[in-house]
Amino acid sequence: VGFFLDRLSAAAASSASSVQPALASLRAGRFDEAMAALERTADDRLAPVFLKGLVLLERGDFNGAAGHFRTALRMDADFYAAAFYLGACHAAAGRDRDAAAAWQASLITDSAAPFVYTLLADALLRAREVPQAIDILMEARTLWPTDPEVGLRLGTALMMANLMWQGMTVANDAAFHSRIASVICPTTSSP
Repeated sequence: VGFFLDRLSAAAASSASSVQPALASLRAGRFDEAMAALERTADDRLAPVFLKGLVLLERGDFNGAAGHFRTALRMDADFYAAAFYLGACHAAAGRDRDAAAAWQASLITDSAAPFVYTLLADALLRAREVPQAIDILMEARTLWPTDPEVGLRLGTALMMANLMWQGMTVANDAAFHSRIASVICPTTSSP
């Protein structure tokens, strides 16, 4: 959540005083407290709408959360955090193709996070869109060549495409990078 809350700061500036308590509560993982702070804000600005969507998603209200994320996207079509979490709502509801479309949209506006690529690829693989998943993961592999999550998923996708040797090679390489990272930074865990 912190990754996206950092990107919200510019949008939150217009309603800074009203959303700061909610932002602080969300960063601390206190979702009920955040919603209580947000109940005093109007749904006419991006930040409160998006933050309420996060709280609803955490509560398991996928339809309510999706509605807030759609509203946030109508307010700012380039606010990819809303597209990302809309994808999460779709994935939680078992609508992998819709999730993939939302995550693809989030990549168009900001491609700075490897986890967006891996989630998109996971949804595509569940939907049996293996060639498209391979394309996304190859792009991610160019950006983060040693990221073990990207590598393991690419290896899996290649094997699902009956490219066993290539898949095993990529997966083995990813496992090697993961082991090296755990030796160099033993307290760091994978996301």
